[in-house]
Amino acid sequence: MTEHTIPVELTEALNDLRAPILSVYYAGDTPTITMPDSHTLKLEEGSNSLTIELNGRSTDEVVSIVARSAMSYSARAMLDVVDVGATLPTLEGTTIDGGTILMGEGHVVQRLEATKIRLLPPYNDSRHSPWFPVVNNGWTTRVWRGGLWKFTVPEYPNQTWSSLYGPGFIDVDDEHVEKSGPAVLKLARTPIHWDRRNLTVKSRGSVMPDAAIRDVDVNNGLVYLYRDIQDNEAVLVTYTYIERGYIYSGIDLNPTEFHNPAIVDRWVVFYLLPHIGPDGYIRSDCVQHQESNTLAGAIRSIPPTDEPVLILGATQVRNTGEPTDIQVTDTRTRGGGVKDARWAEAVTKTREVLSATDNGFFDGRPYPAGLSLFVTLPEDIKEDFNNTELDGIVRKFVEYGTYTFLEFE
Repeated sequence: MTEHTIPVELTEALNDLRAPILSVYYAGDTPTITMPDSHTLKLEEGSNSLTIELNGRSTDEVVSIVARSAMSYSARAMLDVVDVGATLPTLEGTTIDGGTILMGEGHVVQRLEATKIRLLPPYNDSRHSPWFPVVNNGWTTRVWRGGLWKFTVPEYPNQTWSSLYGPGFIDVDDEHVEKSGPAVLKLARTPIHWDRRNLTVKSRGSVMPDAAIRDVDVNNGLVYLYRDIQDNEAVLVTYTYIERGYIYSGIDLNPTEFHNPAIVDRWVVFYLLPHIGPDGYIRSDCVQHQESNTLAGAIRSIPPTDEPVLILGATQVRNTGEPTDIQVTDTRTRGGGVKDARWAEAVTKTREVLSATDNGFFDGRPYPAGLSLFVTLPEDIKEDFNNTELDGIVRKFVEYGTYTFLEFE
C-alpha cells in the first residue's frame, strides 16, 4: 500500500485560513459580547451575564446553551465544528442581519452525515399540503468508463429563499401547528432559525406578543409558551428554518383526493444524473424520478443513457388498513323515550318520535335526518373571531351532518 502525505506547506496554509463558525444575535439595542480569553465567550444583558466555555464544545452545543439562557440572545452555527475552543476563536465583524461573528482557524469543519446526498421523507406539514420529497444537498464522484463524474444537487440554490435571511433559509407562513403539550407547539420543519424576533404565533385572530414565547427548541421544532393552548384553539405560526436539502416538486406523494390518489401502491425511484462530466459538460437539472407498479419496474423505467446514474432511494405509499378493518362499538345506554304502553299513541300524534327514541329499533335513531341548527351569538364576539373560525368552533360540538346557521345579536 502506498502512503500519501500532505505537503507541510499546504497543511500550514490551511491552518492559517480563518472562517466564520458562529454568529450571535441580540434582540435588544446594543449587544455586549466579549471574549475574556481565547476559549471563553461572555454575553451580558443588564446585571445578567452568561459565560460559555468553548473548549470541547461543538457549535451546536454552544447554540443550545445560548438558546436556553433567559437573556435576549440567540446563536446560529455557520459551520459544523467539533471543538470551537480548538479553533483559536475571535470576534470579528457582523453578518448582514446584525449577528456578531465568531471566527476560527485551522481544520474546523467536521464532515457529518448531513453532507451526503440522500433521499429524505417529505415534511410532515399536514394532509392538506403537498408531500414533496427532499434530496439532501451534498456531492460525490464516480469513476466510470475511465472518466470522473461529479454528482451534486445544482437545483438546491435555485429554491425560493427567505426574503430577509437569503439562501439557506426558508420562510413558512401561517403553518397550522399541533400541540405537543398544554403550552408547547410542534413545528413541522427544523432546524428553526430564531433570533427572538422572527417567530410569530397567531391565535383567535390576533398575534401573540414576543413576550408570550418562553423558549424555542430550534432542533426539535418545539415552541414553549407562557400560557396553555385550549383544545379547540387554532394556532398559526410563521417562522424561518434552515433548509439543507432540495425540496423536489417533481412528484407529490400525498395520496389524498385533491393531490395524487393514483400514487397509492406505486413504487417511485429517485435518482441523480451527473452534474459535471469528464468533458466539462454541466447539467442543471439532475434530480429525476420514475414510477411503476413494482420496484424492479421503476428501476427498469430509468431511460438508457451513456452516463452513470446514482440511485438515491425508492418510496411506496400504501394503505395501512381497509374499511373492513374498522370496528364500531355502540356506547349508548338504552332507555328513556316514550313508555311502551303509550308508544302507538305517541307515533300517531308525532311521527318525529320514530327519530327520537329507542323504542322498536335495534340500534335506535337518536336524531332525525337533515337536522339544521341555529346558533345565536353576541355581536361583539366578532372582535375576536371571524365567521370562518366561529363556524369551525361550532361544528366541533354538533353531530356530523348537521347544518348550522350563525346569528348575532
